Amino acid sequence: MDKTYVKVNGIWRYVYRAVDQHGQVIDVLVSKRRDADAARRFFHRALTTLKGTPGEVVTDANPVYPRVPGDLVPAA
Repeated sequence: MDKTYVKVNGIWRYVYRAVDQHGQVIDVLVSKRRDADAARRFFHRALTTLKGTPGEVVTDANPVYPRVPGDLVPAA
């Protein structure tokens, strides 16, 4: 999981992105906010596209991320 800050039609937005171990994009979400709700919504959406449950989740240093995957996938 990763996020970045980009300008979309002149407005700054956060872009969340999840990739698998092969570098294939799993899901992308554009959001106004960088908070736990946006991260949880994105992570839940990304999990629904997977056929299995991830054993490991690698993120950037966003302080919200350790809580969100831990809530939705405790084994990861």
